[in-house]
Amino acid sequence: MARARPGVLLVGGGALLGLGAVALAIAAAPSTPASSDRLLSTLRGERMSVPEGMPERPGVWFTWREFIVTSRKVDNSLPSWAYPRILKLVRFVLDPVRARIGRPIGVGSGYRSPELNRLIGGAKDSQHMRAEAADIKAGDMPAEHLATEIVRSGVPFDQVIWYDPELGGHVHVSHRSDGAQRPFTDPTKMYHAYVANRDPVTGVASKPYVKKFRTWAPPPEGVMS
Repeated sequence: MARARPGVLLVGGGALLGLGAVALAIAAAPSTPASSDRLLSTLRGERMSVPEGMPERPGVWFTWREFIVTSRKVDNSLPSWAYPRILKLVRFVLDPVRARIGRPIGVGSGYRSPELNRLIGGAKDSQHMRAEAADIKAGDMPAEHLATEIVRSGVPFDQVIWYDPELGGHVHVSHRSDGAQRPFTDPTKMYHAYVANRDPVTGVASKPYVKKFRTWAPPPEGVMS
């Protein structure tokens, strides 16, 4: 596989596209969510060999490649058993949420090989290693708002965790491929990962950030914090 130089993206046909050109291309693209998704999918790379019986894409707005991308120099190829699990995660959770919010969703971390998970300090039993989780963002939508939309959508998620901006500002969402999602009575189903050493007066968090988790529930329907 060809490798792009730092500061460029490798797109279809092996062409190198500077990051400045990427920004201009996104800015110049039509403003409809679907066209933005198509552009982002093109820049991420559409073509990828998939096992027999699997579709070319796991869903309407997502590609297989999005779930293996990493900046670490480690093999993070999808095992054959991972494809059906990602397919369920996308079709049952990510695609419906994308349709609900009407804006592109980016996958920051999808499947993780055990080696990749170890390198980035992931949990030893991370659902990412089982191809059942994704860390996502929806443009400038606050993580708590995205997590709220996931819960309100009624999709069959196993766990939702939203992170403070200093901790990535993303949402971790998972779906168990065996269908045994955690019930809402389970206190580990919904979490907020927050910076514990934030100044109570200024609201400023000092480094190194101290990350802690607390149970969380979205505000009532019709109310957004």
